[in-house]
Amino acid sequence: RHKGLALIDILQPCVSFNKVNTFAWYKQRCYKLGDDHDPRDWGQAMQKAQEFGERIPIGVLYENDRPPFESLVPGFDGQPLARRTVDKAALKEVIASFG
Repeated sequence: RHKGLALIDILQPCVSFNKVNTFAWYKQRCYKLGDDHDPRDWGQAMQKAQEFGERIPIGVLYENDRPPFESLVPGFDGQPLARRTVDKAALKEVIASFG
């Protein structure tokens, strides 16, 4: 439902080979960002993103209200290109201009 870019980091321990960063290791270190964290503050978000080790923040680190890229592209209506119909007359005109 989120419009725009979202980067999701999934913390999943490798139960076969990594005997250090186990589920218990993550459970001990991960904490949910509280109400004191402002996800619109870029600097604070970057500081939180650098945390990894003794404490690992989880939740929304950063968000903004900037319009997504596709809303800025003229003629893009959100429909996949593969499902659009081709204007054959306009296509013939373009092809003829190269001849």
